[in-house]
Parts: sequence; structure tokens; C-alpha cells
Amino acid sequence: MRRSVLWKRFLLPVLFIVFCGFTNVRIQNDAIKGQITLKLSELSGLSQQVQLTTARTELLLSRLAGSLGAKEQEHFSRMTRETFDGDVMYKDAVAYIENNIDSVRANLAIQMFSSPLAIKMMRLELEATTPEHRGSLGEYAQGLNLEEPSLRKRLELIKRLDEATDASVQIIKMMKGFMASTLEVLAQLAPRDKRPSDIEKKQFISQMQNKAEDYYKDAGLVLFLYAFRTINDSELELYVRMYETEEGRWFASVTRGALTDTFTKAGVRMGQKLSEVFKR
Repeated sequence: MRRSVLWKRFLLPVLFIVFCGFTNVRIQNDAIKGQITLKLSELSGLSQQVQLTTARTELLLSRLAGSLGAKEQEHFSRMTRETFDGDVMYKDAVAYIENNIDSVRANLAIQMFSSPLAIKMMRLELEATTPEHRGSLGEYAQGLNLEEPSLRKRLELIKRLDEATDASVQIIKMMKGFMASTLEVLAQLAPRDKRPSDIEKKQFISQMQNKAEDYYKDAGLVLFLYAFRTINDSELELYVRMYETEEGRWFASVTRGALTDTFTKAGVRMGQKLSEVFKR
């Protein structure tokens, strides 16, 4: 009897210690995972990418609402700000990365993309997408002749980079998602008697998305050509090789995928909010 009592007296403390041990391990693992996620976000310039894309989205949507009355325009602007809030979307993007973490590849990617060359190249890529460069990028793209012999080697490297990072594919995905949400907005802003049916809307969105896919199929190539126009081929080659590794491809997939996923979801939320408002 006494043995049974003693066992019971010791059992709960032992179980408590074991439970606390497992809990501490989980907390420590979560903390490490969080640190890895934030480092990957930092190296990919995720915060800047979200803020830049959010600003362009809000500007375009505000122009779409220009024909509304003052009260409706104020309501629409508030919905846009809430849906495409940069801080909220950054948290969503970080959560996407954390949910897709592969610790082994992540740590290798952090070592690789913390190099001075990788940091410089990422900075140049981000700069190329800022409003200050928009006009220059457009002029550069219009003047490009991708068949020009002097561009042949450079273009070969850029194509390898585009393939390894999936840049053009991700740009197309983002634009198709944004196209769908924008057309949803336009449909809801139209007078009630002129709004397309659900079938007509789906058909039109599909047509416009196909056009977007064709238009943006080389967007990654053009962006890389412009961003790295001052970089010599040897440095570009080293950078391309980073992304052609297993951990490099993973890094590109998870960080670029975070941005695409976040904006696609925001576009869907915007469409849902508009539908609810205009159905009242």
C-alpha cells in the first residue's frame, strides 16, 4: 500500500518535468524557426517588396474608384487600405515562409545569400522595382532587342536565373491574381443594371488572365536585365549558380511564393468585401 502511495507521490512531479521538457523543446524550436523565417525575409527584401507592391495596388484601385460619389469613394478607399495594409500583408507573407520552412535548406540558404554579392544583387533587384526606376525600366524594355548578338551571353545567364528563381512564373501568378481582383472591383463598381452575370464575369476574367500571361511571360527576364545591367558577366554567373543549387531554388520558391500567395489572398478578400457591400 505504501509503495502505491509513494509511486503516486512521485508520478506527478516526474510527468510534470517530462511535460515541461517537451514544452521547452517546442518553444525553443519555435523560437529558432521564427529567427530563421525573419532572416530569410530580410535577405529576400520581403518587407520592401510588400510595401512597393501594396503602394502600386492602392494607387491603381484608387483610380478605379474615381467615378464614385464622395461617400462611396471614402468607403472604398477605407476597404482598400484595410485589405492591402502593408503591415498585415507582411505578417501574412512571413507566416507563409514559416509554414513552409525546411530547416536544413533554410540554414544553407541563409549562409549562401548572406554573402556580399548576394546582398548587392538583391539590393539592385529591389531598386529596379521602385517608382523612381519605373520610367527608366519601361524605356529600357522598349529599347531591348533580345536577338542582338552582344546580348546573347548575358541573356543566356538571365534565362538561367529566371528559370532557377521562377521569377516570370511568379510575376504571372501575381498579375493573374491581381487581374481577377481588379476586374471583380470593376464589376461591383458598375451600375447594377450594367453588371455582368457571374458567367460573363468569369469568362472575361479568364480572357484577361490569358492576355496577362502572354504579356508578362518575359517580365522576369526584363527585370533582371535592367537590374543587373551594370554587373559584369562573371559576378552574374556566380549569382546564377547560387540559385541553381537545391537550397537556392528552395529560397526563391518560398520567398517569392510568399509574396504571390499574400497578394492573391488579399485580392480575394477585396472582392468578397465588395460583394458584401454592394449586395446590401
